[in-house]
Amino acid sequence: MDDAQETNQEGSGQESEQEAQTTENPEPQVQEDNQEEPEYPDYVDLELVDKDGNPVKLSDYEGKFIALNFFGTWCTYCMQEMPDLEKVYSEYEGDDFVIILLNATTTEKISAEEVGQWYEDGGYTMPMMMDLDGTALGTYPVQGFPTSILLIKKEKY
Repeated sequence: MDDAQETNQEGSGQESEQEAQTTENPEPQVQEDNQEEPEYPDYVDLELVDKDGNPVKLSDYEGKFIALNFFGTWCTYCMQEMPDLEKVYSEYEGDDFVIILLNATTTEKISAEEVGQWYEDGGYTMPMMMDLDGTALGTYPVQGFPTSILLIKKEKY
């Protein structure tokens, strides 16, 4: 046996012992994250507008569970879930639950009026609010579309 073969055998023997030791007594791997989780408000009484430009507030739905659905008409997944959202809304309408469509108007490639037309053409009955200046997007933790946020029922907001 030459020196090179002996070194390879010794080296692989040491690796095997280390591997066996690690397998028998694995040390837990703790990944430290120095970044703090951002804090988001439980509820902010947004004042936005409906499709006709009339002011509307979340507090108008006081005493209900509110599901805010942030969407854009350009978002394929948003459009795919709309019929299901409408079905759930229709089924539970009148209960203590409401789905509010919240259009991220600042991300749209069409005008606010065209978004309103899209809503009417779709025959939707869920309330829709329009975030014309990005206030809602800056208030709630929206990372992508669609995003739904459930606001827990309170007697007073």
